[in-house]
Amino acid sequence: MPDKRPSTPRISSEAAWQAAVEGDRGAFRTLVTPHLRELIKAARHEVRYRVAVGDFDPDDPTAEELVDEVLLRGWRERHSRPPALGVKSWLLVLVFRVADAVARRKGRIRSREAISLEDDPVLPEFLPDESTGWDDVIDAGLKTPEQAAIAEDELFQELDPRSREVLLMHELRGVPLHEIALALGIAELQVRAILKGARRRLRAAAADMP
Repeated sequence: MPDKRPSTPRISSEAAWQAAVEGDRGAFRTLVTPHLRELIKAARHEVRYRVAVGDFDPDDPTAEELVDEVLLRGWRERHSRPPALGVKSWLLVLVFRVADAVARRKGRIRSREAISLEDDPVLPEFLPDESTGWDDVIDAGLKTPEQAAIAEDELFQELDPRSREVLLMHELRGVPLHEIALALGIAELQVRAILKGARRRLRAAAADMP
């Protein structure tokens, strides 16, 4: 016998987004929650890469902390999401934008610390001996589980930031090319050219690896 109970009307994603834009945090949470798993994966990949190139310190930030910042920025900038850009794609773009912002912030802090250290001489017992370089000292402190995964990101270090972003969004996160173009504010034809060039450089880099 068919169920005669009235079904609860489902709010459309467009209506939910409009509610979020108007300040409904619950609607915003409903829209972003299905993408959290994908965001964490993207953030873990981004954190590993940033640690490898020296932008981030190990576990600072963690992937979860990066996603927290992405969601906070998403809430603040929800009014600026293009209607034709999917929520998932928009959030994934924000992962890169927030990582860049965090890296710049950390860079400014390091610059200030470097300036202050010029007037704060290091005591001899804290200096490495002549047989040990600073690189050895730094590397010794980076043997974390995350470092073990850096090898898979080595090839991506051969790419410029825009090429890497396009490649990761399309190849790993499955974002359609037209949405990448919309998110980056460039023509889809340009996105295709960037992707083609990135693939070519990765193949060449992989061929040169031992």
